[in-house]
Amino acid sequence: SGALIIGFAWSREVNHPEAPGAVGGVVNMSVLGFAAILQPLLGKILDHHWDGSLVNGARVYNSAAYDAALFWFFVVTALAVVMVSLARESNCEVTYDLNK
Repeated sequence: SGALIIGFAWSREVNHPEAPGAVGGVVNMSVLGFAAILQPLLGKILDHHWDGSLVNGARVYNSAAYDAALFWFFVVTALAVVMVSLARESNCEVTYDLNK
């Protein structure tokens, strides 16, 4: 969530200056869309590693199930670090070509 601001900064720099509202909406939608996909996916990973334990009718997952599910947070974070390190610095200049 702390890296969300990078998306707003980059989108401002690479898109048409007259469309900040639409661009901000796309950034917000992508964050919410990713969360909407990630939560059920992590639930499926937890269910796949579930050993059948129940407490008061609720599923109880062991630490191996959480390790398997939360491993993907590490993978996505590592991928994000690589992608950010490969990004070109624009020095806060709009790089959108207005002559297009």
